[in-house]
Amino acid sequence: MEHLVSIIYIQYILFVLSSVRISRLMMEDKVSRKIRNSLLYRKHVNGHSIDKENLTFTKIEIIDNQDVETQVNYPLPKSYVLFFREQFGCGWCLPFWISSILLALTILFPIQLTWFNLFFASSAIVSYIYNEYA
Repeated sequence: MEHLVSIIYIQYILFVLSSVRISRLMMEDKVSRKIRNSLLYRKHVNGHSIDKENLTFTKIEIIDNQDVETQVNYPLPKSYVLFFREQFGCGWCLPFWISSILLALTILFPIQLTWFNLFFASSAIVSYIYNEYA
């Protein structure tokens, strides 16, 4: 019984360190910068943010020596884009979801996730030591 309790504590420590590393990876690391930037930063066209509601602007073109005005409307981003933009922009939200999913997977697949958590936990420890003493 004592052996089982120590294994559970080790699993928990690995889970916590893995959650920390994955959260940092998704929120701050260079590896995920392209994904994060595509979600957080809105695209601008003609000086307008294209995700504003009911955004229109007048586009003037010269056709056959005449000015032709056309209205350009941009739709709102999809709800999942707004959801992920909100999660990646929140220091509390994304780590919560990462921890929740990782905990559920660790409970469902403890042996497989031990190796997964060990990999990311080791990475978290090495990153901390490197940043502290380098």
